[in-house]
Amino acid sequence: MITVTHRQNCTVMSFSGELNSVTAPEADAAIAAVCKEGCMALIFDFAALTYLSSAGLRSILIGAKNMRERGGRFAVANAGEKIQRVFQLSGLARHFASFASIDEAEASFTGEEPAR
Repeated sequence: MITVTHRQNCTVMSFSGELNSVTAPEADAAIAAVCKEGCMALIFDFAALTYLSSAGLRSILIGAKNMRERGGRFAVANAGEKIQRVFQLSGLARHFASFASIDEAEASFTGEEPAR
């Protein structure tokens, strides 16, 4: 399941359950819709994500690439230990910023200190 929330300085896409070959098409469509709306700062929130497959990694890369091509910003927040390990093993960790919270990720876009 994907929930989209618009904050003051960014859009947050929260993922829950598994991001795999079955759910990746939904993620791709949601990412395309957010980009079509003109989003320039996108955070993927993985606090409730339990599994990430190669198809899910592809969806993440599509989101990051779309934002970069448009001059926008992209970050990942709340990626648990298992998800971070997938990023490390795949070599993708160096391709996008990852933060411990949505507030920290949003603050990285604005240059402000995260809300406490």
